[in-house]
Amino acid sequence: MMSLNRTATRLIIAVYLSISPFLGADEATSRDQPKKNVTISAIGPTAKLIDEHNYLGSHIAVSCSETATCRLADFIKDTRVCALFVIMNHEVRLKLLNADTTVCAEDGPNTFEKRYGVASVTKSLTSTWVGSALAQRYKLKTEAQFKAALQHPIRDFLPGNDRRALAGAYADVRLEQLLQMRSGIAWRENSWPRFLSDSVLFDTTVRERPSKETIVQFAAHYKRGVGQPTFNYKALDAAVAAVVASDMAADRSYRAFQNGVWKMIGAANAASWNVDTDLVPIGPCCFSATVDDLARFGDFVLDKGNNVVPRAWFDLATRSPPQTTPRPKHANVSCELDYGYFWWLRRGRSDFTAFGRDGQFVHIYPEANAVIVQIADWQKHQDDPEWRCQALRMHDSIISHLQNDIQK
Repeated sequence: MMSLNRTATRLIIAVYLSISPFLGADEATSRDQPKKNVTISAIGPTAKLIDEHNYLGSHIAVSCSETATCRLADFIKDTRVCALFVIMNHEVRLKLLNADTTVCAEDGPNTFEKRYGVASVTKSLTSTWVGSALAQRYKLKTEAQFKAALQHPIRDFLPGNDRRALAGAYADVRLEQLLQMRSGIAWRENSWPRFLSDSVLFDTTVRERPSKETIVQFAAHYKRGVGQPTFNYKALDAAVAAVVASDMAADRSYRAFQNGVWKMIGAANAASWNVDTDLVPIGPCCFSATVDDLARFGDFVLDKGNNVVPRAWFDLATRSPPQTTPRPKHANVSCELDYGYFWWLRRGRSDFTAFGRDGQFVHIYPEANAVIVQIADWQKHQDDPEWRCQALRMHDSIISHLQNDIQK
């Protein structure tokens, strides 16, 4: 249970935020800290995507409700999709942008050169970073080797200072539990009023400048609950996972990701990522990239690491875990989801997706050898499972059209 001190801290922060614009000390303190966002440079050979303008048109019919179809162009308009980018067999098959300047309006009009924030899609990047770091640090190749490593508590992957800081908190959580959002750490992802949410406290304490704590310092305040850990979606698990990934690298900062996963996927453009004051990326969110590079990331995962990260990692990361607790149902069976290692898995199907709350997807279809990247601006529909379901069904429709094209 959360201590009284943490509740008091929330109240103090709420008051602080209301008066901080009038405090002259903020600017001076902020100058002493690194920038909130750092550049993730594209430093390796670019992975080529075949782009011969053999595109599907926006006129194709897609699923837009439980029983109806509509034109893809209308779906994009009605559900505030900003950009849609689809590849199949490494070939670009669909590229669409929304010309409406009121959607994804931040940082200018929609273009394929624009960096889009992808919210919780970031968690799947963090998952891939963890797998890559494990493989490099411990020379892991097989599924059995990865499974054995994942049973270790995360203290075994941390240097002494981080291990001591997290003693009694995250240090005893098994790495697999962390990646499955089953850490058992007491956490409220959403709450009302909002300032009582642990996510808001994380943002105001760690993410925003001037920062008051690093990820490790913040996580040290949290304790494990009693009983068997169950699935509880929490930003802090992904934040700690990024700490684990960076701690396994020689360069314990965002540069380990830049020189690792971002280079491995053959990114063509620079990205950006929010970091804490130790320069460790904020693992649950706050990554921005172009849609084509998000497609390159999806293609890298589709190819199961392209012989750079072992295939065994992706087999484990995208496999539905044994169910020890009742699973939530959805009115549409095709929209029921399980959870892997920071990936959402279509229940009873082979496809899986990274998902961000505003309608961002990197949706991977192994059987069709295809990747769909969607960027959207859902606003008040952010947490609406039906909007997510509609997007999944729309993606399925696109894949069906592409498969029919191949068969003709």
